[in-house]
Amino acid sequence: MEVTTLFKMGTSTIDFDPSVPCLVHTSSGFLMSDELRQQMNAGLELLIKKKHELGKIAWLANTKGMEPLLEEDTMWIAREWNARVCEAGVRHIALITPESELAEMSHEVYEENLEITDDGLVVRTFADLASAKAWLKEVLK
Repeated sequence: MEVTTLFKMGTSTIDFDPSVPCLVHTSSGFLMSDELRQQMNAGLELLIKKKHELGKIAWLANTKGMEPLLEEDTMWIAREWNARVCEAGVRHIALITPESELAEMSHEVYEENLEITDDGLVVRTFADLASAKAWLKEVLK
């Protein structure tokens, strides 16, 4: 099964990997708030569509090449976007650790502000795509 690109904006893409199944959001560099939120909202729409088609789907954020996010954007993802992901029935998110130490701080802010619902959104961090995909395949069985 081949990975296909479903969304592209600037240096960012959202790809569908049917072997997991998951959507992989890959970004590099710095993202302005409006650009980031547009990508995340497009990703949520795609998650909802794929969840209806397949019955299960996960989100993989490949932030390896990203610069730090603004704190308000990190908080928005952790609180608002994740709540909407949960509402859509998606339960698993994998994150790839960024190479930049400053961007790593965005991950820490995100993790500190996760508002986990009773529905149980599970977020894990990985060093590489292969490890993240292996975990997602296992939890989506």
